[in-house]
Amino acid sequence: MPSQLGPPLTPLKRPVNLPEISDSRYDGPETCTNILPEGYRKSPDGAPFRTATIFEKDISIALRDGNQIRADVFRPSSTEHPVPALLAWSPYGKSGRGHFRLDIVPGRVGIPQNRLSGFEKFEAPDLAEWTARGYAIVNVDPRGVYDSDGDIHWFGSADGRDGYDVRGGSDVYRELLCRGGVPQAAFWKFLADGFIDYWEDKRAQVGRIKVPVYALASYSTFLHTMGSFRGFEEIQHENKWLRVHPTQEWHDLYQPNTNDELQQFFDRYTKGIQNGWDEVSRVRVSLLRFNKDPIINIPFEDWPVPSTEYKTFFLSDNGSLSTVTPHQEDSVSYQSDVKSLQMSSDIEEVSFQYTFTQPTYVVGCARAVLYMSCQDHDDMDAFVQLRKADEEGRLLENINIPLEDSQVDSSDVEKVNPLIYLGPSGVLRASYRDIDWKLSKPYWIVKMDIGIWQTGIAFDAGEKISLKVSGHNMILAEFPRLRGALPNYNVGRHHIHFGSSNQSHLLFPLVEVPHDVNIRPV
Repeated sequence: MPSQLGPPLTPLKRPVNLPEISDSRYDGPETCTNILPEGYRKSPDGAPFRTATIFEKDISIALRDGNQIRADVFRPSSTEHPVPALLAWSPYGKSGRGHFRLDIVPGRVGIPQNRLSGFEKFEAPDLAEWTARGYAIVNVDPRGVYDSDGDIHWFGSADGRDGYDVRGGSDVYRELLCRGGVPQAAFWKFLADGFIDYWEDKRAQVGRIKVPVYALASYSTFLHTMGSFRGFEEIQHENKWLRVHPTQEWHDLYQPNTNDELQQFFDRYTKGIQNGWDEVSRVRVSLLRFNKDPIINIPFEDWPVPSTEYKTFFLSDNGSLSTVTPHQEDSVSYQSDVKSLQMSSDIEEVSFQYTFTQPTYVVGCARAVLYMSCQDHDDMDAFVQLRKADEEGRLLENINIPLEDSQVDSSDVEKVNPLIYLGPSGVLRASYRDIDWKLSKPYWIVKMDIGIWQTGIAFDAGEKISLKVSGHNMILAEFPRLRGALPNYNVGRHHIHFGSSNQSHLLFPLVEVPHDVNIRPV
């Protein structure tokens, strides 16, 4: 538990927007029960229900403190016996309500309108499909959301006490709000000055999970990558599985194969059906090849992969990465306070490359250990990113949605993070590099040990890995309107020092991959 920095924090509250005046598709409170027949469509271009379904709208659920929240329940009408319920708990609205929907991303992440019923909750199963699979779907508006009583609690234990915690982000402060000590103001709209008990309360205690877990993860999401992997690692239950998929998470969520496999897991642990799920590999990993089809479902015993070998590459002159320590002291610099448009390659980004001589597989978390200084300011925000380059040194981009699903040419894919993955990234503020609240001083050379998020990339002989360093975020913006919106807190030039005295280096994880791997067309 971190030390308390001053008196306990009392969060300020603000009124929420009225649903009637926002783009939320709010249809008003109405408690009723309807039978939706097989083939029913909410709209002409929506997916039909595959089985007759009982729709109980706006039922009231009492919380421990007496507040009433609202939920919609969809269950198959073909049985009078109880069926397992899949609970979708989030503040995004229920059963087709809410501002957040796939339309906020160009091309709907490759999911056509007629694939979903229109009743689905954002980031949740489509009930028109799952009632036909023999499950009920419970879409909940937590406290304070739409017609539910009380105040909205943003993450944290208060929300957890109302329900049972399930998280794709395990540490809101470290992973999302203030990664590496650098506030993500453009996305979250507010800043945090230090880590206090308020933020500790928002760190999910996933080690307390005592039920079987089937976790999904991807490398490309700004929000969920670290939390998905960290959560899987910290869960102590012996029956846990991890599948790392090669596409964007919302696209993967609605694929038939995904739902078939998810049903197999649910059938095993909610219905007790012995269906072979226990024989599924505990960890399956996909590797991205950027300019080629991904390699999918490589089985491993655990995550991190137990057989991982970490290899060190030293920053050297001429923008190279070397397996031997350079003897000559040198440095490179970049102007740290330029504005970033987050469009793949901005100005004032330095890079170091290494060419692989044989097929190589980078799987896991890399680290960039950089010795840096700034003569113009007493602090630094350093951003790093790993990029894959082809034999000619051209930086590559991974398209997160199969082109046949997005139905556009690769050159027309919008440059936003949900659709294009550039590579894993890391960030660190110099004053957060150690448990020491003192700021750095100008001219000091400080060691910046920068963690890089999880990735899985396959390299052929002749292809290159590039370490990029800059004073700004190099991830693509989440949405087009956020381009150029990130504030830059840096001042002046940053210097990266390397040589025998300051051994700046890149440490990345290598694994062996079987020859009979599954390459999936994209």
